[in-house]
Amino acid sequence: MLRLQRGGPSIEMSPLDAKPLGIKDNDWVEAWNNHGKVICRVKIRNGEQRGRVSMWHCPELYMDLLTGGSQSVCPVRINPTNLVGNYGHLFFRPNYYGPAGSQRDVRVNVKRYIGATPISF
Repeated sequence: MLRLQRGGPSIEMSPLDAKPLGIKDNDWVEAWNNHGKVICRVKIRNGEQRGRVSMWHCPELYMDLLTGGSQSVCPVRINPTNLVGNYGHLFFRPNYYGPAGSQRDVRVNVKRYIGATPISF
């Protein structure tokens, strides 16, 4: 199990998709669409389907990432009951509790990130 953890959020990608993009295991990558972007490490995994990337075991939304978070690329759909306040466990955070879990399946573009990476994990 310890070898599976990279110390932070990561995206899993097929070697068939990574090779043409010049992406190697543990590189920094940027996944983006018209809703936002997230920059994190990549795991090159033979079991990942070609044409698909996965992001598992994502941190809480308030975790300080390089840029964006695991749900930055997801469209915001507000469940009206989450706008209720003063109940302790109910509070509003964009897209944290949506009306359904399917909004987490989105299309993204991926490229190798060649910028400053001030955090190390």
